[in-house]
Amino acid sequence: TDVQTVTGTLKPLSDKTTVYRISKEGSLAQYEIDETLRGNPKHVVGTTTQIAGDIAFTGSQIDFGEMRIDARTFISDSDKRDNALNKFILNTEKEGNEYIVFKPISTDFSGSATETGEMAMNVKGDLIISGVLQLAEFSVTMKFEGDTLVGTAKTTIKRSDYGIKIPELEFIADVKDEIDLTV
Repeated sequence: TDVQTVTGTLKPLSDKTTVYRISKEGSLAQYEIDETLRGNPKHVVGTTTQIAGDIAFTGSQIDFGEMRIDARTFISDSDKRDNALNKFILNTEKEGNEYIVFKPISTDFSGSATETGEMAMNVKGDLIISGVLQLAEFSVTMKFEGDTLVGTAKTTIKRSDYGIKIPELEFIADVKDEIDLTV
C-alpha cells in the first residue's frame, strides 16, 4: 500500500487553513549510523522517498499531522544491508512494523508563520519504530518558496531505546547506538 494512502490527513480548522502535504517526489527520509564492518569504519546512509504527512497553517498557528515513512523502502549502498534491515533488524515483514510513524504532541513554535523568512521550532511526539513507541523531539526548520513549503526535520535516537538489535555476525565488529534521522 502506498504510504500516502495509509497516512491520515489533517482536517482544516477553518476556511483560512492551508494544508501542505509532503510530496514523495520532492522529499527524502534518511537514517545515518556508524558501524565497523570487516575491520573498517563505515558511515552508513539509507534513504527513501516513501514518506507522507501534513502541516497546516491557520493564521500564525502551525499544526503538524502524523508523519509516516515506509521502512521497507530504505536503500543504502548494500542490498545485503537493506535485506538485513528489513528481515532481521526492523522486522518490516511483521504487521505493524512496515512504517516508522511520528505522531506530534507539541511544538515550541512561538513566532508567527510568515511567507518570508525561516521558521524554526522543536516538535515533540511519539515515534514508533518496529512497534516500539518512545517520545522523540525533532528540530524543524521550514520556509515558504512560492506556494511550496520546504523544510527539514532532524533528530538523533538510540536504537537500544527501540529494541533494535543488530545480528551478531563475525564481519560486523560494532554498530553505534545513535541513529540520526532526517526528513
